[in-house]
Amino acid sequence: HLRRQRPEVVYIWQDGAVLTTAVAALAAEVPRIVISLRGMPPDLRPEMMRDGYFDMYTSLAKIPSVLFSANTQTGATAYENWLGMPSGTIRVVHNAIDEIGQVGEVHDREQWRDFEAATSDADFTFGGIFRFDQNKRPFMWLEFAAAALVAHPNSRFILVGDGAEFIKAKSYAEGLGIASRCLFVGKSHNVGFWLSKMDALGLLSRLEGLPNVLIEAQLSGIPIISTPAGGASEAILPNQTGYLLGSSENPQLAQFLTFYMDLANNANKREAMGEAASRFAAQNFAMDHILPQTLQLLADAPEVNEMTKSVSYG
Repeated sequence: HLRRQRPEVVYIWQDGAVLTTAVAALAAEVPRIVISLRGMPPDLRPEMMRDGYFDMYTSLAKIPSVLFSANTQTGATAYENWLGMPSGTIRVVHNAIDEIGQVGEVHDREQWRDFEAATSDADFTFGGIFRFDQNKRPFMWLEFAAAALVAHPNSRFILVGDGAEFIKAKSYAEGLGIASRCLFVGKSHNVGFWLSKMDALGLLSRLEGLPNVLIEAQLSGIPIISTPAGGASEAILPNQTGYLLGSSENPQLAQFLTFYMDLANNANKREAMGEAASRFAAQNFAMDHILPQTLQLLADAPEVNEMTKSVSYG
C-alpha cells in the first residue's frame, strides 16, 4: 500500500502499529515517519509489553527521517526515560476535541426521564464516562460513590460506558445498596447528552494518556475530580477547573470526599469552575488550536503553510 501511494510522510499511532507499520514504511522507503505515542510506555504497563518494542524504538530513534511525538509531556518524558533519549527529543502535541452536541436520541431521553423521576430528590448529579475494566477502577468508583451518598444523600450517579466489568459493576452497585441511585447507561454515541445531565465528573484511572473525557467534560462546563494518571494533570487546571487526587496508585477516599462535598455543597463555586473549565478546554484543546501544531509536526517545519502534500495514517 505504501509503495503504491508513495506518501511523503507516514503518521503512526500506538506501540503495536509502530512495531509493524514502521517496518513497512522503511521497506517502502517513505521519506518521513512520524510516530505518535498515545499513552505511557510499555515498561510502565507490563501487560502491554511485546518482544521487539524496545529494540524497534531504539533503532528508529537513530534514523534521521523518523520523528517521535506524544500527546502528553508526561508520556513523552516517560518514553525518553525508558529509551534513554535526551530530554526534549519527543515533541508534544495534545489531543484536539471538537464541539460536543448535547442532543440525545429517544432511548437516551427515556432513560434520563425515568431515572430523573426515580431520583427526584437529587440536587447533585455526579458522572463517570469510562471503559469498565481494571485500569479505570469501576468498583472503586462505586465504592467512592457509596461513601459520597452517605455524606450527601441527595446525590445520584450516571455511569456511561461498557466493557468486561460492566455486568459485575452493576451487581456490585446492588451489593453496595446504591443501585437505585445509579444509572448505568452502557455504551453511548451521545456522550454530550449525558454530560449535560452531570454537575461534575470523576475519573479514577491508574494509567492514562491524555484523557479525552476530562477535556470533553470541561468543554461542556463540568468540573472534574481525577487521579493524576498520565497526562491528566495537563488536561485540567488544578483547583480552578477541577481537582486532582494525590495519587494514581492509591487514591484516598477522604480526599475524594473533600473535593466531592466542595462541589456538591457549593453551586456558585461549581458554576464558576465549570465556566473556567469551558474556557480552558476551548483555548487549549480546540481543533483550530491543535491542528496547526499537528501540521507543523508532520511537515517538521516552522510554518504551517510548508506542510507536506500527502499523509498516510497507520
